Amino acid sequence: MEFQEKAGKCYQLVYNSPKEALPLARELVELWPERGIPWFLLAMSLGYSGNPKESLEAINKALEIDPSDPLKWEVKALALGDLGREDELREVVAKVKELREREAKAEAEQQGTTESTGIFQKKKS
Repeated sequence: MEFQEKAGKCYQLVYNSPKEALPLARELVELWPERGIPWFLLAMSLGYSGNPKESLEAINKALEIDPSDPLKWEVKALALGDLGREDELREVVAKVKELREREAKAEAEQQGTTESTGIFQKKKS
């Protein structure tokens, strides 16, 4: 089974049966430790299985690899909330907000570029 197939299967299990997802997530981390997605899936599996401390450790690994993904920061916020670490949680929520605003701005700019490109492609009457 290739990376995408295993990761997809694990992602589906995370929400419906996180304890079943754990072995697959651990396997993904073992096979592809340099990628952020396996660590993210492991963090999700651990979090939904009631292990916020281990989830936090895994999501921190994912964030070392890709700190620009707001979803990973949201998972960190969930773990911190479950651990009652309010000060850190506020900082992470601020980071999520910043990254989401940056995403929205980039998306709006991209749509503006697409629209203006479309105008130039119209035939003159």
